[in-house]
Amino acid sequence: MNYGEVDLLAPFDEKGDGAEGGGPLDLSELDLLAPKEDAGPDEEGPDLSEMDLLTPKEDAAPGESAPDLSEMDQDDLSNLEEPAAAGEPSRKKKPARTKPRSGAAATSGERLLGLPKKLAIGLFVGVVLVAAGAAAYFLVIRGNKPSSKGKTANTHSNTNTNTAPEQPLVSGKTPVAYAPAMDLDTHKGYLAADKTYRKQHKKTASNSLRAARAKARLCDAYRYGIKGKRLAKAFKLLAAGDADDVELRKAKALRHLLRNHLKKARGQLKKARAIAKKDPEIHVFLGWVELAAGRTLRAEKAFRRAIKYRGESAAALFGLARSLAGHEDPTKVAERKKLLAKIIKLSPHHVQARVAQLAGEPVKSATAGIKILTDLSASMDNDDAPKERATLALGLGLLHRRAGQLDRALVLFGQASKLAPVQEQILRAEGEALLEAGDGEQATKRLNAALKVAPHSERLLEALVRAHIAQGQPLAAKDAIDDFTARRSKGSKGIGNKPKKENRKTRVKRRKAKRPKKHKTKPIHDDTKPGEIKTATPRSPYLSLALGRTALALGKTAEAQNLFLESTAEAPRFTPGHVAYLALMLHKGRLEGMKSVLELIKRKYRDSLPSDLRDMEGQLLLARAKPAQAHKVFLEALKSEPHNNRILIHLALCLWQHQNQPEEAYLLLQKVFKRAKSLTRVVSLLADYHWKSGEKERAFGRFKAALKVNRSPSLKRQYAEFLLRTPNPVRLARAKKLLEPILQANSLDHGATALFALVELGQGRHKRAMIRIKRALSRSPKNLSYLVIKAKIAETSGRTKDALSIYDGLLDKRPKSRRIMLLRAQLLCRHRITKRCLKASKTILKQWDAPEGHLLRGLGYLQERKPGKAMRAFKKAIAKKNDYAEAHFLLGRTRYDDAAYRKALASLIRCVELAEEMARWWPDIHYFLGMSYFKVRNKRMAQKHLRKYLATKGNPDNVETSEQQRTAKSTLKKL
Repeated sequence: MNYGEVDLLAPFDEKGDGAEGGGPLDLSELDLLAPKEDAGPDEEGPDLSEMDLLTPKEDAAPGESAPDLSEMDQDDLSNLEEPAAAGEPSRKKKPARTKPRSGAAATSGERLLGLPKKLAIGLFVGVVLVAAGAAAYFLVIRGNKPSSKGKTANTHSNTNTNTAPEQPLVSGKTPVAYAPAMDLDTHKGYLAADKTYRKQHKKTASNSLRAARAKARLCDAYRYGIKGKRLAKAFKLLAAGDADDVELRKAKALRHLLRNHLKKARGQLKKARAIAKKDPEIHVFLGWVELAAGRTLRAEKAFRRAIKYRGESAAALFGLARSLAGHEDPTKVAERKKLLAKIIKLSPHHVQARVAQLAGEPVKSATAGIKILTDLSASMDNDDAPKERATLALGLGLLHRRAGQLDRALVLFGQASKLAPVQEQILRAEGEALLEAGDGEQATKRLNAALKVAPHSERLLEALVRAHIAQGQPLAAKDAIDDFTARRSKGSKGIGNKPKKENRKTRVKRRKAKRPKKHKTKPIHDDTKPGEIKTATPRSPYLSLALGRTALALGKTAEAQNLFLESTAEAPRFTPGHVAYLALMLHKGRLEGMKSVLELIKRKYRDSLPSDLRDMEGQLLLARAKPAQAHKVFLEALKSEPHNNRILIHLALCLWQHQNQPEEAYLLLQKVFKRAKSLTRVVSLLADYHWKSGEKERAFGRFKAALKVNRSPSLKRQYAEFLLRTPNPVRLARAKKLLEPILQANSLDHGATALFALVELGQGRHKRAMIRIKRALSRSPKNLSYLVIKAKIAETSGRTKDALSIYDGLLDKRPKSRRIMLLRAQLLCRHRITKRCLKASKTILKQWDAPEGHLLRGLGYLQERKPGKAMRAFKKAIAKKNDYAEAHFLLGRTRYDDAAYRKALASLIRCVELAEEMARWWPDIHYFLGMSYFKVRNKRMAQKHLRKYLATKGNPDNVETSEQQRTAKSTLKKL
């Protein structure tokens, strides 16, 4: 609709009193500016310049608005005015149904002004309506000068195009010409509104128009972050004005909203609403205030009222869509989709609505969404606000992340944060992407910044808790939750407002006031009114989830389980809560219970089970030793999210570790790596693949290449861990260089502290190593890896009993832990506690037919001087794992003791091909090779290997090292 051609008299359908079969007045052929033909030369018609045709009735109560003509029937409309005597302005009366006068009363006079009475009355009504049309045309559309009395409307007629335009609401000042800024809700729309008001102000200067200009600029500042001279000018425009001016109150409310003084903004809007109840802008601004305060239900009501009075306002529709964003109710989700579609239809360049719409589409359409936003970005120019371009970059980043392209997403989020540094959605998206990449430190910074902008967001808090836990800082996560709840308790008194000081009388009154009776608790987002005493309210799902994660990180598994269940009690389809609870059950080994819980969850979701829960189902099947079924589940999950990096990684692990298909797993991991080089986990897995393939330098190369893209502490920790698997002086120095900056930046990083303890141990500083590991354990006392490091330090320091007691304590808590059983058995064999070593190896072989178990059993037999049984055990270990270098070495050594020197040479030569020089038993290989060559009379090779052996310090774990060194020296003399 063209608002410049609105006919303000369109709702009127009055019939002439004297016309036969009279219909609506046809004004199309009337010259509204010509003098009236029925006025005598000495007579004047009614002075329309002094008539207030658009004001409410004089007997209306103060603050009451004009009647809504579009909602009245024809009888009501025909009784709005009654004809007045000649030369007098018509008096208005209350719209009420009246019976037609009797015939006697109607014919009390035969003629009026020399004409038949009926004809004179009919002509007068026509003149009045024509004059009303002229006045409305000049005052509302053209912005003509105000009447001499100055009693016309001050707000623009925000009307619904489906019904007749609503009459302007009144505050006693100049009417404001309508500009469809709220209908478009774009930066250019608000600029156009400012220009319209400025042109109007040049023609008709008034404080209302000044306030309207300020309002347009302040809307632009709030929605699109416009600052500088434009915002300063808006504040100057508010310097003068009438206190009862609705436009001024709206502008002042926006100023308070920009300054985060929500209580003051709400007060100004309520006063404006008392004057102009049906002004949709007031309700839109109230919705913005309630959204800023985190009161989504109140915001929803305000936006619905705005839509009631103005159905085509993109600002109101988008505000309602924002207030519905957190709902999981299918009807609310469907309504939000319809709202976003309507916004885009009304305002095609509404970037925020377009991004919100594409963000809610299925993952398969991510590529199509990227194309739509790329085309929209190409159509933008310098006149568009930086915040609009930032929103586009945010939308593209979200879609790229859903398409698995994490590196590209991080670049786009960085661009968006430069354009709009304090936008909560951008900071949250960047923080969550960094957390997915494994950069917990940078993620914490972004999420903390986002919480400053939106201090009441539970979702932000939960992401921040995950970031702290990823860095190994559960106490920091707990502090973040405490700070959040403290802010939440003050939230009902208005964010950013200091509490008012109470005088003594008020304080005494408040203390004596009776406490209200407790009532049923409401959801946490249903905030009570300011000053009202709150009762205990149930926690929101995200807050319960954050508390549960923190409790789990602190070792309180029972409390964490209850909190995870609580997060899903209020929201039965809260997927993150279900995933956390299932992961906890998987960690505790409660596989049957996990299966039954998963079946119950499937009933709630029916056929639309999210991919995250499909992923948990696959992990459950892997834990139950059903890799084929797990493979199918992972493939089903990938049908709905084909680019989900997490599911692709789990599928690769299934192929690699459970289905013995390492090449296929490597191809999947390489596919993920091409899209997400900054993903720490995929870099670590690829390095592990190269390590197990014997390509150790290539494994280190993976980390070196990844550090060029992602210099996060987590990636540096992973690299240091790989370097410390087989330490030498060069690798120890490199690991130290990686860990020192991490500890300088964050001394509470217990992961880096534990790894630094291994560096100290490798450099022979046992006491310092023990201090480091105790410091790490003080922050994470139940960490299995840290306790294992402590046992290694104790064993190296000569305290074998202490090391054994640590392993025994761990086995009491985790009796089926394969890793701990192997470490304990190795310690027993190294220190020649033979009987216990054989017993431990038998226990391992009962549970797992692993090559390590056969190797340990062979070592036990070797210590008992049973070479035959030892050789059989070593051969079984090699049969299980052909590239088992240590098994080849021990078989060759046993054959040497059994005088089978040529067979010993074959095993030892194979061991040299497989073993790494960093192995502690590497010197022993050269000793037995040299002695075997001596026995078969190959002097040259015997000299070569014995000299290599003597060039080393020998095997520190071998008690026969000193005797072997003497034998090697004497043999060389013989040669």
